[in-house]
Amino acid sequence: MKKVLFNLKKYKCQYIMIMCGIVFLILFSYIPMLGLQIAFRDFRPGNTIWNARFVGLENFWFFGDSEFWRVVKNTLVLTLSRFLFTFPTPIILALLKYSLQGTTQGNGLTGGVPPVRFSM
Repeated sequence: MKKVLFNLKKYKCQYIMIMCGIVFLILFSYIPMLGLQIAFRDFRPGNTIWNARFVGLENFWFFGDSEFWRVVKNTLVLTLSRFLFTFPTPIILALLKYSLQGTTQGNGLTGGVPPVRFSM
């Protein structure tokens, strides 16, 4: 017990920094999860979450809609096509730049190309 108190005194600043991180984690990661219950309850504004009736998956009626699955398919197609077209671009440019090293065209590229992030 004496050694624990000695360590608490000795490393007081470190423990304060750790506690700040733990409090931040609890405040912004775990407490908001309590609000996720609204999705599964018959919540009405002016009422509390705890007094609302539990309805389960009744609020997720759109899963049975045919339009929903069309939208999901479109989203997946757009995401995959974006990935397929944008992922290899920086790699190809890096390989082209590397292949030009040592030539007169490649010497000007070494310091003049800023880092670029390709996005849509």
